[in-house]
Amino acid sequence: MPNPRTISFLVRVCEEHHIADDGNGRMRCLAMLFAAFLSGLSIFALIFVSYDLSSGRGIHPIAIAYVVGLTLSLVFGYVAFRPNTLEASVGIIGFDPDFQHVWFELKNAEYRKQFIMENQTISEFVNWVEMA
Repeated sequence: MPNPRTISFLVRVCEEHHIADDGNGRMRCLAMLFAAFLSGLSIFALIFVSYDLSSGRGIHPIAIAYVVGLTLSLVFGYVAFRPNTLEASVGIIGFDPDFQHVWFELKNAEYRKQFIMENQTISEFVNWVEMA
Protein backbone atom coordinates (compact mmCIF):
# COMPACT_ATOMS: atom_id res chain seq x y z
CA MET A 1 0.00 0.00 0.00
CA PRO A 2 1.53 3.35 -0.99
CA ASN A 3 2.13 6.00 1.64
CA PRO A 4 -0.53 8.70 1.68
CA ARG A 5 0.58 12.06 0.38
CA THR A 6 0.91 14.76 3.00
CA ILE A 7 -0.23 18.27 2.18
CA SER A 8 0.23 21.34 4.37
CA PHE A 9 -2.10 24.33 4.24
CA LEU A 10 -0.93 27.79 5.08
CA VAL A 11 -3.55 29.74 6.99
CA ARG A 12 -2.83 33.46 6.87
CA VAL A 13 -3.75 35.41 9.96
CA CYS A 14 -3.34 39.03 10.95
CA GLU A 15 -0.88 40.15 13.62
CA GLU A 16 -3.68 40.29 16.18
CA HIS A 17 -4.47 36.59 15.71
CA HIS A 18 -0.95 35.28 15.13
CA ILE A 19 -0.20 32.33 17.39
CA ALA A 20 3.36 31.52 18.38
CA ASP A 21 4.47 28.11 19.58
CA ASP A 22 5.25 29.40 23.09
CA GLY A 23 6.94 26.13 24.09
CA ASN A 24 3.93 23.99 23.21
CA GLY A 25 6.16 21.21 21.86
CA ARG A 26 8.22 21.14 25.04
CA MET A 27 5.08 21.02 27.16
CA ARG A 28 3.76 18.06 25.13
CA CYS A 29 7.10 16.27 25.44
CA LEU A 30 7.13 16.83 29.19
CA ALA A 31 3.55 15.54 29.46
CA MET A 32 4.50 12.39 27.52
CA LEU A 33 7.56 11.78 29.73
CA PHE A 34 5.52 12.30 32.88
CA ALA A 35 2.80 9.91 31.66
CA ALA A 36 5.38 7.30 30.59
CA PHE A 37 7.10 7.45 33.97
CA LEU A 38 3.82 7.03 35.84
CA SER A 39 2.73 4.25 33.50
CA GLY A 40 5.93 2.39 34.36
CA LEU A 41 5.20 2.83 38.04
CA SER A 42 1.62 1.59 37.65
CA ILE A 43 2.52 -2.09 37.80
CA PHE A 44 4.56 -1.59 40.97
CA ALA A 45 1.81 0.51 42.56
CA LEU A 46 -0.75 -2.20 41.83
CA ILE A 47 1.53 -4.89 43.28
CA PHE A 48 2.16 -2.93 46.48
CA VAL A 49 -1.49 -1.94 46.93
CA SER A 50 -2.70 -5.50 46.40
CA TYR A 51 -0.07 -6.81 48.85
CA ASP A 52 -1.06 -4.24 51.48
CA LEU A 53 -4.75 -5.03 51.07
CA SER A 54 -4.24 -8.79 51.12
CA SER A 55 -2.13 -8.58 54.28
CA GLY A 56 -4.76 -6.39 55.97
CA ARG A 57 -2.59 -3.28 56.36
CA GLY A 58 -4.75 -0.84 54.42
CA ILE A 59 -3.60 1.42 51.63
CA HIS A 60 -0.19 3.04 52.13
CA PRO A 61 0.01 6.86 51.81
CA ILE A 62 2.51 6.50 48.97
CA ALA A 63 -0.20 4.77 46.93
CA ILE A 64 -2.49 7.73 47.53
CA ALA A 65 0.32 10.07 46.43
CA TYR A 66 0.69 7.94 43.29
CA VAL A 67 -3.03 8.30 42.49
CA VAL A 68 -2.77 12.07 42.97
CA GLY A 69 0.28 12.17 40.67
CA LEU A 70 -1.53 10.07 38.08
CA THR A 71 -4.51 12.42 38.18
CA LEU A 72 -2.23 15.44 37.78
CA SER A 73 -0.52 13.70 34.85
CA LEU A 74 -3.87 13.17 33.13
CA VAL A 75 -4.88 16.79 33.63
CA PHE A 76 -1.48 18.02 32.42
CA GLY A 77 -1.73 15.77 29.34
CA TYR A 78 -5.21 17.10 28.56
CA VAL A 79 -4.00 20.69 28.79
CA ALA A 80 -0.85 19.99 26.75
CA PHE A 81 -2.59 18.19 23.89
CA ARG A 82 -5.73 20.26 23.46
CA PRO A 83 -5.86 22.15 20.15
CA ASN A 84 -4.74 25.76 20.13
CA THR A 85 -7.19 28.47 19.07
CA LEU A 86 -6.18 28.30 15.40
CA GLU A 87 -6.52 24.50 15.27
CA ALA A 88 -9.90 24.75 16.97
CA SER A 89 -11.22 27.42 14.59
CA VAL A 90 -10.09 25.86 11.27
CA GLY A 91 -10.90 22.23 10.67
CA ILE A 92 -10.58 19.92 7.67
CA ILE A 93 -13.85 18.07 7.20
CA GLY A 94 -12.90 15.95 4.22
CA PHE A 95 -12.01 15.67 0.55
CA ASP A 96 -13.91 15.03 -2.64
CA PRO A 97 -13.70 11.50 -4.11
CA ASP A 98 -10.87 12.50 -6.49
CA PHE A 99 -8.90 14.36 -3.80
CA GLN A 100 -8.99 17.53 -5.89
CA HIS A 101 -10.86 19.67 -3.36
CA VAL A 102 -10.61 20.10 0.39
CA TRP A 103 -13.58 20.91 2.62
CA PHE A 104 -12.75 23.28 5.45
CA GLU A 105 -14.90 24.25 8.37
CA LEU A 106 -14.22 27.83 9.43
CA LYS A 107 -15.95 28.57 12.74
CA ASN A 108 -15.71 32.38 12.54
CA ALA A 109 -18.40 33.69 10.16
CA GLU A 110 -16.53 36.94 9.44
CA TYR A 111 -13.32 35.08 8.59
CA ARG A 112 -15.32 32.62 6.45
CA LYS A 113 -16.84 35.47 4.39
CA GLN A 114 -13.44 37.14 3.96
CA PHE A 115 -11.90 33.81 2.93
CA ILE A 116 -14.55 33.35 0.23
CA MET A 117 -14.12 36.95 -1.00
CA GLU A 118 -10.32 36.62 -1.27
CA ASN A 119 -10.54 33.22 -3.00
CA GLN A 120 -13.59 33.70 -5.22
CA THR A 121 -12.20 31.76 -8.17
CA ILE A 122 -11.23 28.66 -6.20
CA SER A 123 -13.62 28.51 -3.24
CA GLU A 124 -17.34 28.18 -2.63
CA PHE A 125 -19.76 27.46 0.18
CA VAL A 126 -20.74 23.82 0.54
CA ASN A 127 -23.66 22.68 2.66
CA TRP A 128 -23.24 18.96 2.01
CA VAL A 129 -20.49 16.45 2.68
CA GLU A 130 -20.26 13.03 1.07
CA MET A 131 -19.47 10.40 3.68
CA ALA A 132 -17.51 7.30 2.59
